[in-house]
Amino acid sequence: LCLSVCPDRMPLKMYGLLLTNYLNILETLANVAPNGQATQSSLYANNVHAVNVINRDMTGLCSHTANQSSPWWKLDLLAVHRVRAVTIFNRPNCCPERLIGAEILIGNSPSTEVAQNPRCGTISSVEGTLTHTFHCGDMEGRYVVVILPGQKRILSLCEVEVYASLAGMLLPLFVHNIKKDLII
Repeated sequence: LCLSVCPDRMPLKMYGLLLTNYLNILETLANVAPNGQATQSSLYANNVHAVNVINRDMTGLCSHTANQSSPWWKLDLLAVHRVRAVTIFNRPNCCPERLIGAEILIGNSPSTEVAQNPRCGTISSVEGTLTHTFHCGDMEGRYVVVILPGQKRILSLCEVEVYASLAGMLLPLFVHNIKKDLII
């Protein structure tokens, strides 16, 4: 099946039934994080805000909490999404080990408590990489939380990407030279 004039210059012939003038895309993944609203448990300095983590600028400022018990970073996606994967970018210039033990939670509770939303993954090692990708299957939720359980912890993130399914999209199907007598 070709969506325009076929390479052999023959008009498009379809074997089956043409139901609509739209192409149904089964699944498309998109980074929905930049469309959300980010917050964090505390602020270490004036320029290390939670929103720095979803601005698609990996060369700029990161987020950074104060030294506290169980610091967290939370993203409100503003709607429920089917999250397939979450990628976290660690600080390149300092202290990558601070991220060990961080848990990624996805769910519909705005709470930052670990027990409130299901866990997608936990960062268990930072050896040799600044990025950590967790495949979440079909987890659904409005909130993505990164929490670092424990006493006297600092949470610093440089970017978070949340890949969600945009399933069921219909795109216009532009087909030229279709004859009325399609071959079935």
